[in-house]
Amino acid sequence: MRAFWILFLICFAVPVSAQETEIFVDAELGQLAGSLRIASDDAPVVLIIPGSGPINRDGQRLPAYGLGPYAKLAYAMALRGVSTLRIDKRGSYASKGAIKTTDDLHIAGYADDGRIWVDHLRTSLTKDCVWLLGHSEGGLVASVLAANSQDGICGMILVASAGRTIDLVLQDQLNLYTKSKQVLRKTDNALATLKAGQPVDQEDLPLGLRGLFNPVNQKFYIDWMRYDPAAVLSEYSGRVLILQGTTDFQMSEEDAQALAAVQPKAQLEILEGINHNMSKTDLIFPPSDIPLDTQVMDIIAEFILRMP
Repeated sequence: MRAFWILFLICFAVPVSAQETEIFVDAELGQLAGSLRIASDDAPVVLIIPGSGPINRDGQRLPAYGLGPYAKLAYAMALRGVSTLRIDKRGSYASKGAIKTTDDLHIAGYADDGRIWVDHLRTSLTKDCVWLLGHSEGGLVASVLAANSQDGICGMILVASAGRTIDLVLQDQLNLYTKSKQVLRKTDNALATLKAGQPVDQEDLPLGLRGLFNPVNQKFYIDWMRYDPAAVLSEYSGRVLILQGTTDFQMSEEDAQALAAVQPKAQLEILEGINHNMSKTDLIFPPSDIPLDTQVMDIIAEFILRMP
C-alpha cells in the first residue's frame, strides 16, 4: 500500500505543481502574498490560516529544510480535488510590508486580512464561498473572521486549535518545559500580569524564557488573551470540523472538547497518535521529512467535498 502511494504521488507531481502560482492582494497597510494551488477549475478552495510565531506560508521557521506542513497539506488536498491558498502573515516574509509597526500585529488584523483573501478568491475564481482551515492560532483567527461575517464562508476546519484562552494553554505548555516550582511561579505571575493588560519585566524571567516574553510577543499576548476561542466560535452557525491529535504537545483534547461543546453539530475527530502538525508521531520535534497522515488528509477532504 505504501509503495502504491509513493507511485501515486510521483505520477501526479508534475501536473499538480504546474498549477501553483504566487498571488498578491492589497490590504489596508500594504501588500499580502500567498501561494495558490489549483486542483481543477471547479474544485472547492480552502484558505489555510497559519499558526503562531514567525512561520512562512509553508508553516516553517527559517532556516527551513524540506517541505513545511502547509505545503504538504496543499499538495495532499490537490491530489484529493481541493484547491488551497496558503499565505504569509502580515508583517512577515513576502507580506512584510503589510504593517507599519509591530502594533499592527493582532488577531483582529489577521482576521481582516483573511477576509480580504476570501473576497479575492471568490471574485478571481468565481466561487460562491471559500473554506477556512485554521491551524493552531489560525483556528482563532478563522473563528473571528467568520464571526465578524459569515458571508462567503463555506465552513471551517479547526486543526489543533485552542478552546481555552491562550494564557491557560501557555501555562500547560510551560509545565512541560520545566518542573521547577520557582520558574513556574514566575511564569504564572507573568501570564497573570499580561492577562491584566500589563507588560512584564523580562529580567524577572529565566534566561531561556526571555525570548518567549520579548516586548513584541508581550503586546501580542495581551491582545490574544482577550479572546475566548469557544465563545467566538459559538457565534458561527455554519459547518465545522474539529481535529485534535492525541500526541499534540501544544494543544489538548480538552481544547477540542471545549470547541465542540459550543458547536453541537460540529464533526469532532480525536486522532490517535497524531501530533500538532498532522503527522503520526509521538516525537516533540519530528524530522521535517515526516509525511502528513493520510487518514487526516482524507477526513479534511471528505468533509469539504461532501458539502450539500
